[in-house]
This record gives sequence, C-alpha cells and structure tokens, in this order.
Amino acid sequence: PVEKLRRLDRVAASTECKSIDSELLTDEECRKFNHHVRRNRGELLFAKYWLLVEGETDVSVFVVCADILGINLHRNGVRIVECSQAGGPSIFIKVADSLGINWHVVADNDQGGQKYAAAAKKLLNNRSEDEHISTLSASNMDVLLCISGYGAPYLKSVSRQSSNYEDCSWEDVLEEMKKTFSEKPGQALSVARKLADRSQPEINAEENTPEYWEQIYKCLNRRFSKPAAAFESVLLIQEKGRDGVPDEIKNILTKLTASAGGEQ
Repeated sequence: PVEKLRRLDRVAASTECKSIDSELLTDEECRKFNHHVRRNRGELLFAKYWLLVEGETDVSVFVVCADILGINLHRNGVRIVECSQAGGPSIFIKVADSLGINWHVVADNDQGGQKYAAAAKKLLNNRSEDEHISTLSASNMDVLLCISGYGAPYLKSVSRQSSNYEDCSWEDVLEEMKKTFSEKPGQALSVARKLADRSQPEINAEENTPEYWEQIYKCLNRRFSKPAAAFESVLLIQEKGRDGVPDEIKNILTKLTASAGGEQ
C-alpha cells in the first residue's frame, strides 16, 4: 500500500522521513498511482524531480531534446511522467509534495491542457507558478514541433480526398441520405452525421504560420500515428543539434535541471 512507503529526504543539514498520509488519495487514485509505480519499477520514488507531461509524444520529445542538450535526466534525478492515463497531474502532485519530490507540469494550450494547469494551480499552496507550471504556446506538442520547423512528417498524412458532399451544407447531406435510406430515417441521420464528422476542415491560413499548422493538425487522417510523426520530427531535431531544439523545450529543461540541483 502506498501509505506504507517511506522516503528519506535530505533537507539542509538534516534528513527527514517522508510518507503518504492514508487520507491523501482516494481508492481510485491509489490504484492509478500504484499502476505507475509498478510500470516504472519504482523509479519514480527515487527521483528528485518529476516532470509531469500529458502524453507519449511529450515524453519522447523531452527525453531526446535533453540528450541533444547534454542534459542527463537520470543523473539529475529527473523522471518524466506521462500523467494522462491517471486523469491529470493532481495525483502525482499530491504524492510528490508528501514525499518531498519537486515537480513541474507541462500543459498543452488547449481545453484539456487548461484543465491540467488549473488542477496544478490549485495545489501550488502559495508557491511560484512559474517554477511549477509551463503551458505550451501551441495547442499541443505535435503542433509545437510543426511550428518549430519540423512539420514535414505531419504533412504526409493530411487527407486530400475529395467528397461529393464536400461543398454541401449539413441540411443538403441529410436530405440526400433521406432519399438514399428512404425507409430508414434513423440510419439516414446516422450516416449524415458520420459524413459531417469526417468532412475535411478547411486549410486557408498562410503556410507555416501557427494557424496553418493548427489547421493541418485537425486534418490528420484518423489512422495516422502521431507518435511516429513526432519521432521523425525528433530525428530532424537531432540532425540540427543543439540549435535545433525548440526554445520552449530548451527553457523548460534548463529550468527543471537548475531546480533539481544538478547531477547526483
């Protein structure tokens, strides 16, 4: 049980024994946290610093960019935690505070990311927001990579397929489906909705602007592997070296390694 965990935390010239209060987490939160601990073989509990990110792409980008910058995350006591599967950063922040582990949340600049940032702000307890929360300038890490000059892998999968209903209104599509499924009005409505859901969003922004890449992202084929495209983008960053690392990523990594206190 997590309440049985003990962590020795060095504070100034003394060492304190930290633990998780039995009332801190709900049963569901305990289950989710235990899952992460087991999946990472307990490495989380030995870290000095948790970088809490939303998804798989974020983890990959930060790991590779840190390596490019010559930052050894392991020796700095930093662990990158994908917290989307746990419903956000709150569980990890509460546990980190109880065990004396520093933390920093990186949130997307979309509706979901705003919820992550808001959840983290509620647990700041008068601490500096700048030191604990960063919000990407783009809606997510994929779009940030594109804006930073690494969007080519994403352009490969933008759907260019045309449709007989491309220029039709919702009402036109529905009427056409009613004719096709004249004896099944429910099915007509269902098919019309699916066609509307799959319609190609318009790309009308100036190329290579943030707005353009946001539109490109919305047009990605549903079967497209975003982690695979992100991996290709990271390879492009590696080719450029240190100067190729996006400034936002570089600033976050520099900030957290400074807060972690350097290599162990």
